[in-house]
Amino acid sequence: PHTSEVLLIVDPSLKVSCIIEGERGMKGILSGGTDDILVMRHFTDGAGATPGARVFTSGLGGVFPSGILVGTLVGETRRSDGALLRECEVQPFVDFENLEDVFVRK
Repeated sequence: PHTSEVLLIVDPSLKVSCIIEGERGMKGILSGGTDDILVMRHFTDGAGATPGARVFTSGLGGVFPSGILVGTLVGETRRSDGALLRECEVQPFVDFENLEDVFVRK
């Protein structure tokens, strides 16, 4: 009763519904990527994303509350290999290499 398991947002197995600030409600699913960069995929319709825009949890799904700042948009990649794949790279708001304390919310 006095311990918690913590899964960091940089873990590729964790999926978080997020929204990009100022992009007309552009939502997607954020997960861990490579190195210190997060990857956002499965977007709702929307125009291209603007580098430097902040990325927040959307609250969809009810697992994570809305409005938690998770990072800053680095850039967008569009690939075409049969089906259009659209990804955004997100720089985490937190420096996980120097993380010492966390707040666990119930």
